[in-house]
Amino acid sequence: MTTSKINSLIYRTCPRSIFACSRLIYSSTISYPWQGLELDDAVTDVTRFTIKGAELGGVISADVLLTSCRAAKHLKQAGYRRPTLLWLDRLCIKQEDEEDKRWQIKNMYDIYKRCALCLVLPGGLKRLAELSEETTWAKRAWTLQEALVPDHVECLFSWRKLSMKTTVSCDSVVVVEPFRSAVLSLEGLLNATMTGLKYTLTESGDGDYGNGFQIDAENEDEDDDLSENPSSSEIKDLKLEDPQTDEIIDDDSSDWQDEGSEKEQGAESPIREKPNTLTSTEAHVLYNVLKHRESDRDMKEAALWKCALMRTSSRPVDMVFSVMALFGVPLDPAFFDHNDREKATLALAQGILQSGGRATWLGISLTMDPSPFMSTLPTFPETNVAGGAMIQTPTGPQSVENMVDSYWLLTETLTGSMDADGNFHTRSRAAALKRAERSLKKEGRVITEFEIMGGEAEKWVVEPGSESDGQYYAIVIGERLSLQPPGASEIAYPDPIVLMIIRRHGTKPDRYDRKAFAGSTMKFVEGWPELDICVGGPKGLRGYLK
Repeated sequence: MTTSKINSLIYRTCPRSIFACSRLIYSSTISYPWQGLELDDAVTDVTRFTIKGAELGGVISADVLLTSCRAAKHLKQAGYRRPTLLWLDRLCIKQEDEEDKRWQIKNMYDIYKRCALCLVLPGGLKRLAELSEETTWAKRAWTLQEALVPDHVECLFSWRKLSMKTTVSCDSVVVVEPFRSAVLSLEGLLNATMTGLKYTLTESGDGDYGNGFQIDAENEDEDDDLSENPSSSEIKDLKLEDPQTDEIIDDDSSDWQDEGSEKEQGAESPIREKPNTLTSTEAHVLYNVLKHRESDRDMKEAALWKCALMRTSSRPVDMVFSVMALFGVPLDPAFFDHNDREKATLALAQGILQSGGRATWLGISLTMDPSPFMSTLPTFPETNVAGGAMIQTPTGPQSVENMVDSYWLLTETLTGSMDADGNFHTRSRAAALKRAERSLKKEGRVITEFEIMGGEAEKWVVEPGSESDGQYYAIVIGERLSLQPPGASEIAYPDPIVLMIIRRHGTKPDRYDRKAFAGSTMKFVEGWPELDICVGGPKGLRGYLK
């Protein structure tokens, strides 16, 4: 493939001026993981190139760009023109110009918000991923914003099967290049990941194969006449049926057959396929953000914190820059160094509280150790460009994904303010505590006791009459709300009220740091007095940042 052909595929790189005008709605953005899936060593006929200053991202395949252009030009969204511009950060950001990077980062939200279409390439820019392949797309920091901001998001992947129709379980798979590539909406992919794809192969007598379309590979004119119903004896319909169970079964299982099904009519057995593009936890948490992004700020932000902590980036500060606009907090990248994740997180938390938001980060994880600088937040994971977020524990490195529960969100969290040292100032119902050495009784009455969540196996009891000088306190920080995957029954927690156990700072008696979390009932905390509380970290953040 010639250089001129490659340039025509990219349309043209977009200058800054285009983002300040209405032409941005004619662009198609691309969301992908850096590095991505590797090419097969046997593949030698693919035109590839790299971008100076972004060599760590790996090579770019001209074939992937070609397929992306075909999908972008022929997927229309109501109210938008067919995209005529393709925006790819690797090409449209000057990789060796720090000033341009800062400008683009500040405007990244608008770039994706105003585009006509966002194409997700889970496998990266070297090749398209199969639905069955594991990818790191949902582990990359910036892809969270890229998935949530655009009005229209489609996932582009390798599709060597036939076209597909769906019923209830997810949106239709739309063929871009027959027997080579197809797209599925992001919401459809999330549903399929949580519940599985189920479809049957049936003979097609009329040549109709759903919403798929053929593209003449030799004709890339913008006004291609695409046939909606091409005639081909080789094409069959693939139809999705509503899943009856969340369990993934073998393709030859009869459990999927309904009474009077196509199997009785001589058709092939239903096929069950679970996409591995995302993990179930990644899909469920992202689904929770999408579900609440327009209706409930607190629920959306609680899910956002969980999503963000499971992701990673080559630059620690990008863990904050990539989500700041989703929280409605504009930060100036010029004020932060590449490694200033703590400083940027502090600024983000301050901005959320100053705008009237709640401390929804309190419910990220009830089992992770606290940050030594801002103990209302968990310890920040290690960041890298290749894999998921990891955290060091006494038993070795652990995936953050295994420590974030996607089946609930913390609601009715606290309001307040955060100072420059990372101390969270709030007011909440509180009670003094002490450790329970054994089941305690006092004057024939059992004093209520409870266990902490995760960590050491400890029991605590409320210590009456010591609200002014207690070493340990339990404060109410919110209530857990069950959020199950589509089709699953909601559950009611026996201990929905979440308590934070805090201990008095060794040298600053007016300050506390977080020790653990615990669950309780509403009845257990009835009558607790409201107290002004300051929760920081055992180490001062200002001293660390200097």
